[in-house]
Amino acid sequence: MCFYCFTPDQRKSRFVKALETGDLNSVKTLARDQQKLINAVVEYRNSQTYPIIIASAKGYTIIVEYLLLKGARISECEKSKISCDVIKYRTALHFACETQNVELICLLIKHGCIGYLPPSKRSDSVVVTLLENKDMESLKLLVHAGYPLHEDVEEITTKMESIADTEIRSFIFNELENPPSLQRTCLRAIRTALGHSRLQAKLNALSLTIGGPLPEVIVKYLKLEAL
Repeated sequence: MCFYCFTPDQRKSRFVKALETGDLNSVKTLARDQQKLINAVVEYRNSQTYPIIIASAKGYTIIVEYLLLKGARISECEKSKISCDVIKYRTALHFACETQNVELICLLIKHGCIGYLPPSKRSDSVVVTLLENKDMESLKLLVHAGYPLHEDVEEITTKMESIADTEIRSFIFNELENPPSLQRTCLRAIRTALGHSRLQAKLNALSLTIGGPLPEVIVKYLKLEAL
């Protein structure tokens, strides 16, 4: 198949199809000479969205990782019109949480997704989604990685009224009663600033800037090797 013979619109259409079907080789081939496809606005299921959103919604972690390494913006949001005057915004993390894809959630966190979530008034809380799915593993992962629960306290408290699971209730209320630690807040900010693409190279450069290696515990937290 000669991808180079396609018009820009044909290439974009086939790119979306490759994302939908999980065809990594075609994604790489189509994007190789068209870097702008990585962050292109594309039509998918009657919505305008982004490649990283499609791959996340389908659960293709390896494709999401490829897109991120090629410069996909983790901050992009899909806009869904709920009513005439209400539009909701959802990021790749929202879709990963909907499908309970822990591996993908972990990857997105490493790339600093928590620092780019839309304000709660414009977007449903990803924590509420995880509560609905009773996904304790992902809940702990998000919170320990620095997710700002206190910014969604109204939505979360309302949702907790319908949650009977004692482990989840204990965990959430304990976290809400205690302010986020300075360590979590700082690590979230650093991870957001660095992202995970070429993380080790960035950490090495940062070490040179500050005149010595970063403490091992910070490096482990940034890589999600310790939470």
